[in-house]
Amino acid sequence: MKNPQILEIIHMKKTKTPLYIEMPVPEKSFPYLVGNPKKENDLLKWVEAPSTRGTVLSWGLECSIEEILSNMERLIKNRGNDNGWEVIQICSNTAGQRMLSLGIPETRKIGNAVVPADPSLLGCVLIIGGKKYPLIHNPSRGITYLSENQENHHNG
Repeated sequence: MKNPQILEIIHMKKTKTPLYIEMPVPEKSFPYLVGNPKKENDLLKWVEAPSTRGTVLSWGLECSIEEILSNMERLIKNRGNDNGWEVIQICSNTAGQRMLSLGIPETRKIGNAVVPADPSLLGCVLIIGGKKYPLIHNPSRGITYLSENQENHHNG
């Protein structure tokens, strides 16, 4: 695979492209990031807990996977900073150690992120017609970003 995936990408064939999809979520993997029906602020929005059926709603987005990942990065970094998630680390080694301590032993570095080797541990994007339905779970432990200082230090 030429471009390793941060999230699992699932193409689905349906006769109609729905406004939103109800998606099952793993237990104790909240909060979640899903497609935002009010697209004026962010492409994604936080959902604090699943429904009583163990599901969340994700609204269809007309944007690129890259735009979803960029929005995800900003939201996770901001919330991680506010909640003490330690999602930004100085180097790949400490990022990998952090992920291991949180129960994710197999990781890979993609761009400025260290992620599970299995992208489905962080979430997925369903693609139906021209719309994308993102579901990101485990944001506090499923991804670690490398600090910009580390990248600048590495280049200098």
